[in-house]
Amino acid sequence: MGLEKTLGSPVEGKKFFNREQEIEFLSARVREGNHMLLVGQRRMGKTSVVRELLRRLKETGEFATVFVDFEDAQNPAETVVELATASMPIRDVWDRAKGAFANVATAASRRIDEVGLSKLRVKLRDGVDSGNWRTKGDAVLAAYADHDKPVVLAIDELPIFVNRI
Repeated sequence: MGLEKTLGSPVEGKKFFNREQEIEFLSARVREGNHMLLVGQRRMGKTSVVRELLRRLKETGEFATVFVDFEDAQNPAETVVELATASMPIRDVWDRAKGAFANVATAASRRIDEVGLSKLRVKLRDGVDSGNWRTKGDAVLAAYADHDKPVVLAIDELPIFVNRI
């Protein structure tokens, strides 16, 4: 793999090292129930640290974890779709979240292997507009909040999205 393919990619596994102090600090803050904003220059390893934090938190069994990337979102409706589809690994959250999209999500999610994630996003996006994205977003976030374990939600590239809108 050439260098150009590794630049900007999150580091994980054996390639992730020498960030224990950051992981311990963030883990403690999560366990205290704090909301956090991790900021810094691009390409400094923020995403790698967050992904490793989520991996470790999930591994303990104390938390459900979700990673959402807003870099490609063009409007608030697309962020709602990203939040919903990111919930898919947490079955009961996904079941509740897709309820916010009524028949669109139910029909598409029955055929998820056939449809594929990108097409599911398109189908869900069809059910969100400028008049209902807040309501649907609230329903998705409520599904996260009602999970039996605390959900650690990590949102990546939020500043890019905010600058775009």
